[in-house]
Amino acid sequence: MRRRQPTLLEQIDGLPDTYYAPPAKVQDPVERIESADRFFKATGAVIRHGGNQAYYSPVMDYIQMPPFEAFRDAAGYAAVLSHEATHWTAAENRVGRDLSRYAKDRTERAREELVALS
Repeated sequence: MRRRQPTLLEQIDGLPDTYYAPPAKVQDPVERIESADRFFKATGAVIRHGGNQAYYSPVMDYIQMPPFEAFRDAAGYAAVLSHEATHWTAAENRVGRDLSRYAKDRTERAREELVALS
């Protein structure tokens, strides 16, 4: 019969009790991030849900997002919404970045995407 190898913790004497505490409860990966939800609501952005694409519509001034459940976890949803919300800030009554050439000029599109990734 093979003996079980001791864990690293079992091999070290004199560690503080915190090393022996049970691990913190892992949050449900699909559970919404309340602080992120509050933040996006406070922006005043119109956020629509449905379909399978995420984008900002500068002509209609809204953010389109797939349903929350389409994301692997809440952090993924918040990351994509953050990206689209950055595009949303481009409107003239907000930051005022010119998106008029976004769809026609690859350089302008790349510039705006770099802004949204920052």
